[in-house]
Amino acid sequence: MGNTHLEDKKTLSHRLRVQRRSHVSGLWYRTRIEQSYCNTTDEPIEATYIFPLPDRAAVHACVLHVGERRVEAELKERSAARADYDEAIRLDPRNGVALLMRADGLRQLGDVQRAVQNYTAAFRHLTPTATDYSHRGLAYFASGRPDSAIEDYDEALAMDPDLDVVYNSRAIAHQSVGNGEQALSDYTRLLERQPDHPEFYFNRGNAYYHQSRYSLAEEDYSRALELSPADALFW
Repeated sequence: MGNTHLEDKKTLSHRLRVQRRSHVSGLWYRTRIEQSYCNTTDEPIEATYIFPLPDRAAVHACVLHVGERRVEAELKERSAARADYDEAIRLDPRNGVALLMRADGLRQLGDVQRAVQNYTAAFRHLTPTATDYSHRGLAYFASGRPDSAIEDYDEALAMDPDLDVVYNSRAIAHQSVGNGEQALSDYTRLLERQPDHPEFYFNRGNAYYHQSRYSLAEEDYSRALELSPADALFW
């Protein structure tokens, strides 16, 4: 049985409001999302916005309002965006932000070895955030280096103990190298904080299963099904 990974997201500002409007026409499902954020610090911040969309969805417009200023995004194919990052790095090999963005893109495309290289290069030229360490951890894990992934997850959680999805990722990495008790500790912590999350019950059930603690595994699998009965992953 495979565990489920969740992409970790951390907002550097406080989200005030979310509005969503959807329209269905034939096979098309169109959604408009409006989100309001507020910088609660006294300093300017730089953030990466992750579109809250499923993998097969496409973005066709994005507009940002900052005070009285309106910024409309120029949407590009991934290959064109990657070419822009390549050019930015060619012009300035120490451009940590471009290296970081290219690393994220490479990781999402499955080129995890190059993603790790770009994350590591970026970290030499900027101060990585907890989310940056977590993303490199995901790339390490996908490239078959779970011990390095665990080190990055440890670093991320030391910087921000509230990144719940990183506990999930770390637990999966621990389980993959036979650290069953550490995996169970992380899953149990998650469920104390999010007791209605089916994926965490499913993953902890896997950890119990691999320790031959079948009755406890069955309890967690059953709870996952109760919370998400339509999810085929849990059957």
